[in-house]
Amino acid sequence: MGLKSHDCHALMQHLLPIAIRSVLPKNVRECLTHVCIFFNRLCGKELELDKLDALHEHVVKTLCNLEKFFPPSFFDIMIHLMVHLVREARLCGPVWARWMYPFERNMKVLKSYVRNHYRPEACMVECYISEEAVEFCSEYMAGVEAIGISKPRTDPDDVDRGLRGKGTMVTVSKLELDQAQLVVMNNNAEVQPYITDHMELLQSMVPRNQKNKQKWVADQHRQTFIGWLRNTIIAKLNEPNHGVSDVLSRIALGPTFAVAKHEAYIVRGKRFHTKSRDDAREVQNSGIRIVAETMHFASAKDRNPVLGTMTYYGVIEEIWELNYFAFRIPLFKCSWVDNNVGVKATSLVLLWLI
Repeated sequence: MGLKSHDCHALMQHLLPIAIRSVLPKNVRECLTHVCIFFNRLCGKELELDKLDALHEHVVKTLCNLEKFFPPSFFDIMIHLMVHLVREARLCGPVWARWMYPFERNMKVLKSYVRNHYRPEACMVECYISEEAVEFCSEYMAGVEAIGISKPRTDPDDVDRGLRGKGTMVTVSKLELDQAQLVVMNNNAEVQPYITDHMELLQSMVPRNQKNKQKWVADQHRQTFIGWLRNTIIAKLNEPNHGVSDVLSRIALGPTFAVAKHEAYIVRGKRFHTKSRDDAREVQNSGIRIVAETMHFASAKDRNPVLGTMTYYGVIEEIWELNYFAFRIPLFKCSWVDNNVGVKATSLVLLWLI
């Protein structure tokens, strides 16, 4: 009761085969499902001419099967017209381009414009003209800058840069610089093949009496990869046609010990502040989140670590800018939250965002 013709089409084409799959006998269910499939194909967005003959044969067989299981009173003129629908689609085109549903929906919109039932046509005309005028004004004002709304201070197309000059120059320890250098190397695509070669080399050097081999390889990789990559790249540079890019050679040789520290930095159009800078402001830009792959150990005696992804949350303590002479790379020195024991500041690590 109360269903429109389009509602019946939606029920027949999509919902009816699901509703009857466990209710009716198999032979009756298959006949009705074939009827639903026929209308679904006929009313689709695309109608292939080379498949219309097969579709016509399909509906003929479906009607023959319906005559086996349904009484004669079921077959009125509407059921018989199913045979001619394929021929009509061949002559007139797709069904969706000819049915009246869009016009019926538009008539519903026009009827909603009526305010005075004594003059419905005048109400429709007046509201339709008003709607067109409003749409024209909205399209005309779409490209106009709004008054009273401040413009964003950063543009997504801006280059990565510090917000206050060159920053404060400081000298960091070799341990911190090596940690930052490892982060840069692990996030560079050109260094990835060398990381794989170094890991394979370490796996062939694992001592026989070593219990936790994966942990030993990971520790040795962190301690020796920087020097091994530097020596490998220097040896290649001495060869003709070495194929080493300038970026890879600069990263392998390492940055200077003089690091520029910033309180604010723009990375890919996003503004980041240090926590000390945010303490005096209402809007906070020092929070950070990263999803990273890490090796999980149950304990120090765990011999079967699991490699998985983990989400880390933290705040930015310092913003570094490493100088590789030909280019500069910003990094964030962050305090992280320990996910296992709750909110607790852990050791400072460096995060590369480029």
